[in-house]
Amino acid sequence: MLFSPIEESCHLLFSQCVQREQPANHQNEGLLLQALSMLRTSLRLNSLLAWIGFVFSQAYSRLLLFLYGGSSLVLQETATELLRLFSLYLIFLAWNGPTEAFLNAAMNTDELNMHNRRLTVFSVIFLTSTWLLVPHFGASGFILANCINMLARVAYSCFFIHRFMSTAQYRPDRTIDDHRFHGYSYPTIVELRSFSLPRLLLPSKQQAFTFVLVVVATLASEKYYCAEFALSTILIHVTVGAVALLVVFGVIIYQEHELVQFAKRLAIGGRFTGSNQ
Repeated sequence: MLFSPIEESCHLLFSQCVQREQPANHQNEGLLLQALSMLRTSLRLNSLLAWIGFVFSQAYSRLLLFLYGGSSLVLQETATELLRLFSLYLIFLAWNGPTEAFLNAAMNTDELNMHNRRLTVFSVIFLTSTWLLVPHFGASGFILANCINMLARVAYSCFFIHRFMSTAQYRPDRTIDDHRFHGYSYPTIVELRSFSLPRLLLPSKQQAFTFVLVVVATLASEKYYCAEFALSTILIHVTVGAVALLVVFGVIIYQEHELVQFAKRLAIGGRFTGSNQ
């Protein structure tokens, strides 16, 4: 549910900005740039939210289960492992929303028909993974099978997006508002060529370093302050997490200027369009 509004906005904007039956070189340049901005913003936002959830789930899954179901639920170590593993699945789910939305908008009819058959292959991958993993890992194997299935779908979506971007051609006699020629102006080509999916999907070096420190600090806090679930120690553990979250937000705000600008536009009533206008 966290990613659903973003995914729905992606589907809506991409369907309006990307012309389905037109190849990459025949798109409206201004609309394509708007779709690219939306893809970049939504994918980066989804990814960071999912990574933050994964990082903090390592030390706060037990506490969340305790608050939800009491000590009897916490005593089942499997429940904690499942919640932590599910946070990994959420990363792949966060990646899949915007990338598959762009794929569905940019594919022509023949490609969509082929992709429908490809989805059958992904289903076979999921069923095979479930058959292999569940007997050995139980419920964790089912989540792992979902991770494998979702990762396969994300991998193909990324392949399609990379191919779409790389086929764009430069026309030196075209400006961004000139639609007489196929191909794109130089600024648009630079924008397309510099589009990096790994940069959007993965945390930066500074963010990854911060995440590692947060995991170490919060796990240590869980070990020392959340063993017995006394109210005073729970408050200490929550305080440690709150401070760690502020540090994470500080690093993200320092590095993610485009997301900060988007948040400012959203705060003053702008819609989630990803546009820099």
